[in-house]
Amino acid sequence: MLKIITIVIIAFTCIPLQAIDEGGVRDWIEKLRGQGVSDLFIVYDWGDGTVEKFPVDRFTDSPVHYYEKEGTYAIITKVTFAYKGRTGEQIVERRQFDFRREEIDCTLVAHVPGEAQENEPVLMKAHLRINEKGLQTKNLAYQWIIDDDLNPFEQGPEIRHTFLLPNGDLKPHYTVKLRVIFKYQRGPSNVWLPFEIKREFRISIVQTSRLRIIDWSKKIAVRGESFLEPFFLTLRDGNVFQSREHYTGSKLLYRPIVFINDRHFYPELVDMKTVAGAEAPWNEEDFYSDIVYLLELDQTGCTIASDESGRFVLLTVKLNDPQGLVQENVKIRLEEGDL
Repeated sequence: MLKIITIVIIAFTCIPLQAIDEGGVRDWIEKLRGQGVSDLFIVYDWGDGTVEKFPVDRFTDSPVHYYEKEGTYAIITKVTFAYKGRTGEQIVERRQFDFRREEIDCTLVAHVPGEAQENEPVLMKAHLRINEKGLQTKNLAYQWIIDDDLNPFEQGPEIRHTFLLPNGDLKPHYTVKLRVIFKYQRGPSNVWLPFEIKREFRISIVQTSRLRIIDWSKKIAVRGESFLEPFFLTLRDGNVFQSREHYTGSKLLYRPIVFINDRHFYPELVDMKTVAGAEAPWNEEDFYSDIVYLLELDQTGCTIASDESGRFVLLTVKLNDPQGLVQENVKIRLEEGDL
């Protein structure tokens, strides 16, 4: 939180150039100028490295400064001037200011996952609740700083960020910094003071499999115990388009395996197509490969089960990708007759 301090300048009488009469500071300034004093400036040295210098015409009896760190500060106010070809300065006031942060009864709840997948939007959200009764607040803002290669700065209580590169030995995690700022007012005061809360999180981004299972038959027509149509399965390859032989040449990698009743089956590749443009991972010149497989369930001896919603078949699809194992448990609803 930042702290506001107001200093009333009443010590101009310390300047021996000319006595100040009851006409006030501005009358005193005019008298000094009438005696040949020029280039009058007021300088505020706030003791935290901040020095502000203003023409004396811009004098205010309530200068304002915000301190960001707790501590004891030596504040010096002085006037600089020129007189008969020489420059000089006169200290008006010295004082110490002991700044301690005020506390506000509030709760910040933030949700940032510890692990996420590359190229998949990661949801991060935060919510601030003020518990202190009677405290007025305004200008609430949530700021997120993420140290990925783009070093993005995002705002809002809820953001979705996509990490393009997974973590590795050189960068074991990404750092997500959350900064929540607002202004508050206590009691009848008309002064709004700033307040800040900081949180820091670590998130590990893991490499996603190159191949994904994106679609399959949700319903299949049957007549009694006989299947009237095959089970279709669609995979998506995030790499450049490959030939049919790339997927059919190996029974270990890239090809899906369907497990039914502790037995495994290899579906047949029946179609390939590319998906480009807006659905591509990077830009319009890149594209996905979609590969469609078929499996005749009549030849698998699968078990037909039933529940309150009707009959169904359970099977598991596994895919050995060089970057990891992909698995999907599939429940297929059965409907009597043609769909």
